[in-house]
Amino acid sequence: MIPQKQLTLADFFEDCKEIYDFDKPRFLTLLENHIDLDSIIPMSFRHRYYASTGRHRKYPLNAMLWALFIQRIFSIPTDSLLLVFLNYSRHLREFCGFSKVPDASKITRFKQDFLQDLELIFENLVDLTEPICQAIDSAKADMTIFDSSGIEAYVTENNPKYANSTIKQLKSYAKSMNFDSNYDPYKAAYNVSPTLMPFSSAYLFSIAASFFFCGSFPSVMYSLLMLLRTLNIRSVDSAFSPESIM
Repeated sequence: MIPQKQLTLADFFEDCKEIYDFDKPRFLTLLENHIDLDSIIPMSFRHRYYASTGRHRKYPLNAMLWALFIQRIFSIPTDSLLLVFLNYSRHLREFCGFSKVPDASKITRFKQDFLQDLELIFENLVDLTEPICQAIDSAKADMTIFDSSGIEAYVTENNPKYANSTIKQLKSYAKSMNFDSNYDPYKAAYNVSPTLMPFSSAYLFSIAASFFFCGSFPSVMYSLLMLLRTLNIRSVDSAFSPESIM
């Protein structure tokens, strides 16, 4: 007699992972069959999306959201690369629901104009996945890891060539002034660097033994199952204000 084995969520996860690694079309079919996107989208989001223009939308809301989900699931780093995949993959295009692929500006405006609505979808996903996490391992699901880091600003001072040029100048200056061996050009480069970029509101920070200017700080909280539970992105001013520290 063949012994019976009860399948666990971990078994299902391993099966899904294997399909994800070796059979991408089948993985998309699993997503389509088991994720009810309409139940995740708040009705307020749907009303705002279709009411903001007063006319028929060329790109359906579900299609735009599926495209963003695909971008995250397959770790596609940029919107432009996502659009390349959509243009060259009919299967992926049909899965999302696009009859025509949007341009990059449409994706950018969608994320900017409906940022708060996208946050509501994320919160719905957290509520949806929390019971699954508890079933997999309640102890790990109840424990969280907090992490925060700066997002580098687009300023000249963040270019490694700028830092190398400054250090090279300081070394030449130290040599011409006959400084002794205690002189550290790297510390001197940090001392002469501005602490604030006035036009970009970026501040100089030292994180992970590196110095760079950042304009915002995302703070994230993961469970020990490595699923994102909270996400908050704040400017440097608000992240380090007395109210946020309190």
